[in-house]
Amino acid sequence: MNLKITVHFPDSIYEYFLPGINNRANPIDIPADKSGLSGDVLLTLEVWNNVGEIAENGTMGFSQIESRGRVLPISKG
Repeated sequence: MNLKITVHFPDSIYEYFLPGINNRANPIDIPADKSGLSGDVLLTLEVWNNVGEIAENGTMGFSQIESRGRVLPISKG
């Protein structure tokens, strides 16, 4: 079974089929022409013990109200 990440931008959608590999970090490079941003976007997908997360890296971080985390869990939905 292949899963995919779908990233929505104001003028486009970028879909990436996830490799079926466990216990590994996988870089996902989203080209600037897809995102509409001034440069490419690098997402770091980590899968450890069959749990997927998008991790912070040198160009991407996540924040929530009054807190900041290192990872964003991936869940169905």
